[in-house]
Amino acid sequence: MHLPDLRSLLDFTALLPGRRRQARGGVPSRAPRAAVAIPAGDVQAAADQAGQALALRLAISHSLWGEWFFHPGGLDEAQRLAKPLSLNDSTTLLLVGSGMLGAARAIAALGSYVTVYETEKPLVAPSLEEMARHAKASRKVEFGAWDQARLKPGAYRHAALIGVGRTDSATAALGRAAAALKPQAQLLMIEPIAGEGFDPTSPLARRWGALEGRVVPLANEEAVLGVMAGLGFDVRVREDMSQRHLSLALIGWQRRIAELARHRPGRAEAAVLVEEAERWLLRLKLLQMGQLRLMRWHAMR
Repeated sequence: MHLPDLRSLLDFTALLPGRRRQARGGVPSRAPRAAVAIPAGDVQAAADQAGQALALRLAISHSLWGEWFFHPGGLDEAQRLAKPLSLNDSTTLLLVGSGMLGAARAIAALGSYVTVYETEKPLVAPSLEEMARHAKASRKVEFGAWDQARLKPGAYRHAALIGVGRTDSATAALGRAAAALKPQAQLLMIEPIAGEGFDPTSPLARRWGALEGRVVPLANEEAVLGVMAGLGFDVRVREDMSQRHLSLALIGWQRRIAELARHRPGRAEAAVLVEEAERWLLRLKLLQMGQLRLMRWHAMR
């Protein structure tokens, strides 16, 4: 499977004044300049620029995966993954991950009450604002920041951990979630892991990690399964979702690229679009090479 359309999107770098072209594969051709302190008078301007970039990133994600979805497949994929948990009006689900508001709403529509903890701090405030604007759509969803979560023991019937290992230790998050589950609970966990030949020090892996905001190493499947076993979980399903994830991501990006023929982005939007495209290009390239794998585990205890 080739990635020509997504790579062509990186040509938008030509629209950005002062931005040097990057080497093939999305890896910078030279080291970035050292960071400099922002003058006090420019702090507000920098904050406004950061806010604009986040708003543009949200808009791009919505156009790729659906409104308030941040992962390939959007609503359909969120509900497909949650259905094996046999959710209904009497169940409570603990959902932890990055960009989870859309998924939480989709899962709540299946009947469950969902408590979602967002692991990506910049998404917390806009998600809460969205919930306030559309309270009816979020009536069965409680929302908070993962780093501020105070989980009560035995509070939830099931748990779903989606990509928690980007900003937190996947095994540590697993332990926290397990302590908050009732007896005979079910657990869904989806996490990227290192595949054969993955080198975290390679330019490709380092650039992808930087764009993803990854602050901890990739999860190790053996360690994850060991922690699950120690917590009393019996893994019933072990699925490599890599090819499905890759295919769904390409569908979203092909649709987004087709829209560019009707709407040429301005410079600010193009800058964010290029960065998002590069992040996904590198992720998909690592998946295609087998150096990155996306795993799903469904366990019971």
